[in-house]
Amino acid sequence: MAMWMYTVFAVLFGLSLLRGFAWGVVTDLLAVLYHSGNRHAETTKKEGMGTR
Repeated sequence: MAMWMYTVFAVLFGLSLLRGFAWGVVTDLLAVLYHSGNRHAETTKKEGMGTR
């Protein structure tokens, strides 16, 4: 119907995918940094995997 609507949806979908991927990478890096400096990594890792 309207071509710009499809373009907007495609751009928003791509941005959400990119943002989700970037957020996942950031949270993974933070988790690695946190666990590397944390001696109780075994207990926090089990809880952190399900929550984030």
